[in-house]
Amino acid sequence: MEALKYIEEKKRKKKIKKTIALLMVLIGLLILFLIKAPIFNINNVKIVSNDNEVALKDDIENKLQGIKGRNIFYVKRSYIESILKDDPYIKDVKVTKALPNNLTVEVKENKKIFTVEQNGNYYALDESGKVLDKKLGEDDLVKLEGITIQDKEVGEKITEDEKILEVIKDFGVLINSNTSSIKFSKLDISNLSNISLYSNEVLIKIGGNFDLSRKLNYAINILKNVDIKKGYIDVSVEGNPVIKEE
Repeated sequence: MEALKYIEEKKRKKKIKKTIALLMVLIGLLILFLIKAPIFNINNVKIVSNDNEVALKDDIENKLQGIKGRNIFYVKRSYIESILKDDPYIKDVKVTKALPNNLTVEVKENKKIFTVEQNGNYYALDESGKVLDKKLGEDDLVKLEGITIQDKEVGEKITEDEKILEVIKDFGVLINSNTSSIKFSKLDISNLSNISLYSNEVLIKIGGNFDLSRKLNYAINILKNVDIKKGYIDVSVEGNPVIKEE
């Protein structure tokens, strides 16, 4: 009697295992069917940028045309990022998937800050000194002087000199974050111990590449509150700035 109960229990457990296995197979097939269903083919790609540059958005949309119609589960975020990060204007990329068929691509753009002239050619640089563009005409950017450069291609750093790149970046970050009405026209780094920044015809004597935030804030506040059209503002040393109007 006990042996019969044991056999029946074993058969029952075996039947349960088979049922569970069958359910798992059916669920797996259902998931596979849903994944491959046309509803999961990418239909919409939304581009979001920090600068809303129309030309860049159009360029990104063109580059991502190839992923439309592909299954959203098989398109990796890293693949999309690799397509876009080759563009020198793109600093960072974040991809978000929204089922069933939508993608949002957020891009952080590199902005043109400086321009460098060489033999009539103008290189537009971002805040780190990377070449974003080469043009025949001069842009309304901060003119960078005092460096010797060789012919550079888009995406390359304007120089291999790490000290100069550090100075360019330090100034670039501050100039890029300047939200005041005061604009800078030229940066002369021919002497790294005696750096000169210009706002039109007003020379701002910076001195060495240190304590730049304080120095630029001093200069901006003076230019906003003192009616100086031509002359210099010396913020190169600690203490009160020296102002001389010509």
